Amino acid sequence: MRTVRFGLIVIAGLLAGSGCAWISPDNVPAEVPLAEQTSLPTAPLPTVSTNSDLAAKVPSDVAASGVLTFVTEPQYAPMAFTVGDNLTIVGADVELGTAVAKTLGLEGQWSATTFDRLLPSVEDGDFDASMSALTITSERLEDVNMVSYLRAGLAWAVAKGNPEDLSIEDACGHTVAVQRSTVQADDVEQRSADCTAAGKPAITIVFFAVASAATEALLAGEVDALVADGPVMASAVAGNSDVIEQLGEPYDEGLLGIAVSASDDALADVVQQAVQALINDGTYGEILDRWGLADNAITTAELNPVQ
Repeated sequence: MRTVRFGLIVIAGLLAGSGCAWISPDNVPAEVPLAEQTSLPTAPLPTVSTNSDLAAKVPSDVAASGVLTFVTEPQYAPMAFTVGDNLTIVGADVELGTAVAKTLGLEGQWSATTFDRLLPSVEDGDFDASMSALTITSERLEDVNMVSYLRAGLAWAVAKGNPEDLSIEDACGHTVAVQRSTVQADDVEQRSADCTAAGKPAITIVFFAVASAATEALLAGEVDALVADGPVMASAVAGNSDVIEQLGEPYDEGLLGIAVSASDDALADVVQQAVQALINDGTYGEILDRWGLADNAITTAELNPVQ
């Protein structure tokens, strides 16, 4: 669990003395440009205290290490993204995960990898958990434990004014950008199959390794539409409202989950209890408010919920 495989970009202990990757509005590293500082949350970060009862339930090897290690793909604002030197990871996922760690009497440490390595990194024991806006699906539950912590739907964006007159229900013949290996990719692939079954042109799907590249493709006019998680789309549109706009409303809401190894049920169980404790004491809501995610809140954290 403490060994990081070659090829992962390790981002831990970046803030002097903190051992955490998130930053607060009152402690922004000097290397973060002013433009990025002003885009960070301004509400104070809530204080999190250790829950001694839950800390006593942490598996002995994790407790002995003193840290809860997370891996994420930090190109998915506002959930997880980098600022300044591209080493400091911030976002709602990072603050929530770090709060979980603190509740368990641990230090949250964050590392980065590519999206397709998130679950394998947890399965292989390289990290304790992955928190990266991962939708809970039956396929993923075959490989890892997952603790629900947020609800999000799929959302589309197009060029401002929708010059292609594109609709979500009939994107046949259009070019759509998605991140590879995501539920959004599955959705667009099914829509394309429906197009051809109806005798219409298929959707030209352009797959990207990272969501930020898919967004850039839409901004550059290289694709007709973009599909991503609702919170991520809202952030992308808000930052580029002069160029793109959201098309319709999010749909097919699902639960996002914290992934923990399938062989570590005890850790998964105590992580679930920690998330619920944060929901109950209001810390969870304060963190979501900081990132404009109050509408995506859940009231009950579940371990391996069936959707």
